[in-house]
Amino acid sequence: NQALELDLVRVDFDDAFASAPDVSLPAGASPVVSAGGSGGAGPDITLTGGVPPGRYHAVVRNTDGANGASIRIRADLTHSGSAIDNFGGLWEPASRPGINQGFEFTPAGGNNAFLWYTYEADGSPVWYIASSPIVDGNRWQADLFRFTNDGETQAGTRVGDVAISLLDENDAVLSWTLFGEAGSDRMQPLSRSCPDGGSESYTGLWYRGSDGLGGASIIANVNSQAHIHYLYDGAGEPRWLLAPGAFTDTVFPMLQFQGFPPNGSGNVTSSTVGNVSVSYDDNESGVWELDYRFVSPARGGVTRSEDIVRLSNELGCNQ
Repeated sequence: NQALELDLVRVDFDDAFASAPDVSLPAGASPVVSAGGSGGAGPDITLTGGVPPGRYHAVVRNTDGANGASIRIRADLTHSGSAIDNFGGLWEPASRPGINQGFEFTPAGGNNAFLWYTYEADGSPVWYIASSPIVDGNRWQADLFRFTNDGETQAGTRVGDVAISLLDENDAVLSWTLFGEAGSDRMQPLSRSCPDGGSESYTGLWYRGSDGLGGASIIANVNSQAHIHYLYDGAGEPRWLLAPGAFTDTVFPMLQFQGFPPNGSGNVTSSTVGNVSVSYDDNESGVWELDYRFVSPARGGVTRSEDIVRLSNELGCNQ
């Protein structure tokens, strides 16, 4: 490993997402610092005294033309000062607007809960989930899981990992490795105001009080309300449906979207597949009635009524 050379290259966040979700090093970027291996060990770089914000790329070269090298790159991060609060709620890509996918990132007890609404290779809506303890600092990471349900058992399979770097309360970087593909988007939050300018927030994760049938990310503000229901189709595959409307509405159409996976591109279409009616007892409990039938390639449908409770922490109102 002493034949290895390491360059650390920094790219401004404003320049790092021109080709999102691609995470390749842009052409022409110069190293901040370089180091070589010595004494039988690989190179080591330490940045101290304040690190300018940006995306950092570790570029490794093997100068031994006769022998290959097996390497592992490790980054240890420390921080000082006050951490940025995770206000909670739904986020959408600022680097790729209009792709109709995004995530919920919200405190739930002592953990951060992450729900990613995106699409599979065939365009079907799919959700992935992650959870790990709230940590000091502005970077959070966790293993990413895909869940299925055979009608009796909910089973999770690790499909990658995810990291969120909060730049401020309204600016974040989502980075992922999903089925071996790496990508990144710069993200912005959706509206976080409360209905009618009041002090009670309904925004957050809601579910039926027990695991196994999914739940919904709900956003409710001054003018509108929307639910993204994460659930399973008739084959036990994870699907999601969007139900938009005004906060004063009690019945919402349920839309099934067809799109492209996080590292892909293409068109997004939608179909109305049913409706959901909602009534709240307060901002901690209520009832929803689901009536929908998926369109292919998703399968099956549901007609049922459920008592619901808030799963995530109550959020403050950000007017």
